[in-house]
Formats: sequence, structure tokens, C-alpha cells
Amino acid sequence: MGELERLKQDCIVKQKRGLHIIIASVVVWDGILAVELLNIPVLTKNLFVFVCTGLTFANILFHILSD
Repeated sequence: MGELERLKQDCIVKQKRGLHIIIASVVVWDGILAVELLNIPVLTKNLFVFVCTGLTFANILFHILSD
């Protein structure tokens, strides 16, 4: 029973590491939605969406390097 509890705690710890990436992705997708709802030229929208996507990759890279 002790081994099972240890494995359960290990899974809990590993799953919490992904929580930051999920939250960051939600924030970035909200940013992309906000950009798409703006009344601006398409090329400017594309640039802003590209920037939002870059923020996602920067966040993932930061979390990988911080482990």
C-alpha cells in the first residue's frame, strides 16, 4: 500500500507542473480572441496573433529551463 501512495503522490506532483502551461495557454488564447475581435486590418491582426503565439512558446521554454 505504501508503494501505491508514493506513486500517487508522484503523479500529483508531475501533473501540477503542467498546470502553468495550461493557464498560460488559456491566457494566450484569450489574447488571440481579443485580437480577432478588434476592428483593425488583417495584416495587423496577423502580427498580433503571431506575438501571442510567441508568448506561448516563450512560457513553455521558460518552464522547461526552470526545471
